Amino acid sequence: MRLLAALAFFFFSCSLMTNGQAASSASEGDVVVYQDARIDSLVKQHIALNKAFPGIDGYRVMIFFDAGNNSKDTAYRVMIEFNEEYPDVPAYISFNPPYYRVRVGNFRTELEAVRFRNKIRYNYPNAWVVETTIELPELRALKDEESY
Repeated sequence: MRLLAALAFFFFSCSLMTNGQAASSASEGDVVVYQDARIDSLVKQHIALNKAFPGIDGYRVMIFFDAGNNSKDTAYRVMIEFNEEYPDVPAYISFNPPYYRVRVGNFRTELEAVRFRNKIRYNYPNAWVVETTIELPELRALKDEESY
């Protein structure tokens, strides 16, 4: 009796599998998406916000902060000196009255920023890490042997 029930179950399973395969191959390539019209408006809003506020939350190291008569010239001089010593690390000057600031790097984590601050501490002893909006990191193309 058990053998008969097992054989019946086996044949029933096989017939379901072949019917399912035939049905899926018959409609191959046809995809129909039914979605609410509000989803398109949300996607458009998301794109507009990304264009209006480019960047992501991250950290930079502030190496200069000053106000005064020559603070603008000093800020540019500090930025030029930094760029000569660390050409691969971007430097940014910002002005928020009355202060000029020079911030460097685009670090995703605070740990990365602290490590860089420790690296430049000898030349910039008063440098500190600040949380800010940073530029999006550059995407590297995968080499053929690295791709999956």
